[in-house]
Amino acid sequence: MKKVLVLGGSSKIAQALIPQLRKKSFDVYTTTRHKHQVSLNFLYLDLVDVVSFKTDIKFDSLILCASLTKIHDCEMNVGLSGQINYRAQIQLVEYFKSQNPNIHVLFLSTNAVFDGKKPFYDVTDKPCPKTVYGLHKAMTEEKLQTMHPALSIIRLTKVLTPNFPLLKTWIHDLENKKPIYPFADVWLAPIAINQVVDLIIRILVDERYGLFHISGQEEISYYRLAQEICHWHGLDE
Repeated sequence: MKKVLVLGGSSKIAQALIPQLRKKSFDVYTTTRHKHQVSLNFLYLDLVDVVSFKTDIKFDSLILCASLTKIHDCEMNVGLSGQINYRAQIQLVEYFKSQNPNIHVLFLSTNAVFDGKKPFYDVTDKPCPKTVYGLHKAMTEEKLQTMHPALSIIRLTKVLTPNFPLLKTWIHDLENKKPIYPFADVWLAPIAINQVVDLIIRILVDERYGLFHISGQEEISYYRLAQEICHWHGLDE
């Protein structure tokens, strides 16, 4: 049974991924920065202090889900973003590679490595980030590609879940006859979280390496998304 470590057990993708990996008979471990959650399969890891992390478990695959994802937070604390989204990721891959040189590393990246000037980018397009978050993700991609051949990078657009906070707030307000104010000039190509989970599992099972893009088939504005939500829930636009 292959051992998989999913970094960032509290992330929305990890929480959806871990049960599905176990259904596929992977021996799954994850990490947490909350010491009270530590258990046999829950390892303590603080990305601010990765040097202190040690384990005797030899993993076959490493999935890098843990990061500082809010663009505003990264802009307000560039040093913390650099530590969590870049330096910690590289240090951890170096550490696990020293234990198993053939470990399959899967890094979850973002379409924010591009500037958003066109709707869809190809895997051959050169990264051109406009944000600190996108910059540090692009730096991590570039470094990992030079240091580890058994690497899979998945660039994600906006991942939506049934409990996505913004959508829940919109629905709550609309149901209570309150207006909402979605941007008409900010765009997304939303993907469902189960699609992301399915792709990760396929890449692990088939041992596929390289760069992968996953996105919705159409780029829409947040205003259009709000209209669709009204339609789905029978609410007044």
